[in-house]
Amino acid sequence: MSISRYHKQMLFAGIGADGQKRLAEARVLLVGCGALGCVLADAMVRAGVGHVRIVDRDFVELSNLQRQILFDEQDVADHLPKVIAAERRLRRVNSHITIEPIVADVDHTNIATLASGVSLILDGTDNFEIRYLINDVSLETGTPWIFTGCTGSVGQVMPIFPNHSACLRCLMPSPPPPGSTETCDTAGVLGPAVNVVASLQAAIALRILVGQRLQVEQKLSIVDVWTGSFRSIDDSQLRDQANCPACKHGERLWLHGNQRSASTILCGRNAVQITPAEKLRLSLPELAARLESAGSVTSNPFLVRLTVSPASTENENDIELTVFPDGRAIIRGTNDPSVARSLYSRYIGTLITVFLLFPLAHDFQPFLLNLHVFESSTFPGTHSIQPHDLRVAVCDVVCCDRLVTARQCFSRSRPCWHSGLHGNRSLGGYGLQSAGRPRC
Repeated sequence: MSISRYHKQMLFAGIGADGQKRLAEARVLLVGCGALGCVLADAMVRAGVGHVRIVDRDFVELSNLQRQILFDEQDVADHLPKVIAAERRLRRVNSHITIEPIVADVDHTNIATLASGVSLILDGTDNFEIRYLINDVSLETGTPWIFTGCTGSVGQVMPIFPNHSACLRCLMPSPPPPGSTETCDTAGVLGPAVNVVASLQAAIALRILVGQRLQVEQKLSIVDVWTGSFRSIDDSQLRDQANCPACKHGERLWLHGNQRSASTILCGRNAVQITPAEKLRLSLPELAARLESAGSVTSNPFLVRLTVSPASTENENDIELTVFPDGRAIIRGTNDPSVARSLYSRYIGTLITVFLLFPLAHDFQPFLLNLHVFESSTFPGTHSIQPHDLRVAVCDVVCCDRLVTARQCFSRSRPCWHSGLHGNRSLGGYGLQSAGRPRC
C-alpha cells in the first residue's frame, strides 16, 4: 500500500512516519454511527487507522441527512442499516484498510466481544446507558475510551484512561434522571456542533493512537458553536477525590447486566426499540412472507419493515416496525414503551420456552426450543405456532417425569410436546399444552 495518500498528514510533526505506521497497526471500536459516529468513522478511515469496527443498531432515515454526513437519499430509499451504508461509502474513500460493519445493539452480552483486541473505543452514541456500559468494559479491559456528547449547539469531550484518569462514573455516578437534561427531542441538534465536537474527539483519538497518550490532558472540554465559547474543566484530581464505585471498587453494574432496559426510546424519532431477552436468529424472508397479510412489507438482506395503518393498530398514525435478524425491532409511531411492546408481541411474537423429547438413535435427547407465539387475530387462519418459528439448541436439561408418556407417543410416530410454562393456555395445533399428559 502506498502511503503517499497520507503525505500531508505525515508532514505534521505530531504524526510523522512513525505515527502513520502506528495508525496502520491500530484497531478502533466505534460505537454508534449517527451524527457523531459518521464524522468519527470518516476521520479514522481517512487518517489510515488499520482496522475500524463500526457498530450501530439503526437504519438510515430522511431526518438523519441534516447532520449525518456519510448518508444520502438513496440510502434512505434502500432502507439500509447505517453501518452498511457507511461501509459502502468509506470503502470508496480508503480500500486499503479494514472496515468492519456490525449491525447490532451494543449491550452487556456482546460488548466484551466487540471491544476485544481494540486499541481505543470511540463514543458515537446518543444515550447514557451505552456510555456507562462502555465505561464498564473500558475499566474491565484497560482500554481507553473518549466520552462525547452533543445537544443543541453544545458538545463535550472527555478522554478516559482506566486506572489513570477519572472515569465517567467519577464525573457522573449515575445517569441523569429522565427529564433532567436537554435531549435532541427538546433542544434539537445543530450539524456544525456535531462536526466540531466529533472532530475534537477524532484529534484526541489520533494523538492516543500515535503513542502520545501521556500528553493528552485530563479534562472535560465544552464547546458552544452558536456563541463561539470554549471552556474546559480540569478533572486530573477527580479520580483521587471521588470514591468511585466503578474504578475504585470494581463495580460493573452495566457490564454485568444489572442496569439495563428491554426497551429504549430513540431520541427525536417518535420510536421505541424493543430487544428480546436473548438474541434470536430470524429468517428474514420467512418473516417477510408471514407479515404480508398484516400490512405493507419491504425487506432487504439486513431487515424487514412492516407498515400498518391506524385502523389496524388503534393508533393515530401509521405504525412502522423494522425487525432485524437478532429479533430486535424499532417501532416507529409511538414513544410509549408499553405500546411498543404490545405491537411487538402482536406482530413479531412473544418468546416462550418449551421442552421437546426427540428420538435419536433409539434414545431420547432433551432439546430446548424457543417459539414465537402470535395473537390469533393477527394472522387469521394460521396456527398459533408455525414450524419455521422454532429455533433449536441442544440443552443438557434432564426432562421431567413424562418420558414414559413421550416414549409411548413416539411409538405411534407422532411428536410429543409438553410444557408447564403457560398456565392453562393451550397452544393449538401442535400438541403443546400446559398441564396433564401430553396430547398424542
